Amino acid sequence: MAKRFTDTQKWNKSWFMDLEPIDKLLWIYMTDSCDHAGIWEVNWKLTSFMVGFQVTQLPKAFDKQVEAIKDNKYWIKDFCQFQYGTLNSNNRAHNSVINILSNYNLGAYKGLTSPFQDHKDKDKDKVKDKDKVKVKKDVRFKSPILDEIINYFKEMKYPDSRNQAEKFFFFYESKGWMVGKNKMKNWKMAAGNWNKNNLENNKDSIVDLSDEKMQKERKQFFTKQRKIEEQSATPEEIREIMSKVSKRMVG
Repeated sequence: MAKRFTDTQKWNKSWFMDLEPIDKLLWIYMTDSCDHAGIWEVNWKLTSFMVGFQVTQLPKAFDKQVEAIKDNKYWIKDFCQFQYGTLNSNNRAHNSVINILSNYNLGAYKGLTSPFQDHKDKDKDKVKDKDKVKVKKDVRFKSPILDEIINYFKEMKYPDSRNQAEKFFFFYESKGWMVGKNKMKNWKMAAGNWNKNNLENNKDSIVDLSDEKMQKERKQFFTKQRKIEEQSATPEEIREIMSKVSKRMVG
């Protein structure tokens, strides 16, 4: 005996709640007796016998839930979505369902993707996949040249920029731009870490050569020099002092 899922939430759906009791029974019979693709083949005599009342046509309340197709057959629209989710041609269990729906041109409904594409569509998808691979290749890491690194170090105002840029370049160039066992992804991020480590390893020896620092130090130097000059003796005073010292030494 074939088994399938049943929607226990249908009792809470407004369209189902509005059905007459006999129509609810008819709907349950349809979902139980349709094929595994949701196609229900009409046999009014058998249907009337099974539900216990005369049935010669489907009620209008079913119009949004089913679609009439050729040869007195109806398709229950939400059946496949509920039973299988998204149909996939790579899933063997879905293949027979896909073939049935394809025969009736029922693959374009909302809720069903288009896994039952023809070969042309599949070829298009293969082309798209190749394009994606090309894009990935285009964004792969490209090792920088020395001048590019020097300019970047200067732009970021790293201390001892040229010397450190050259050390950075030759270090990673010798390693094939590998970080551990992995290929470097962003050399500018690596340069930032390089500068950070350089600062931490040379805290006491690094001199701040920024314009602001230099101006401040110059002002402090000239101020100190003026104070010394103000406290110093004049040339005349120095000669007088030296004369007195000489007289004492002679006497």
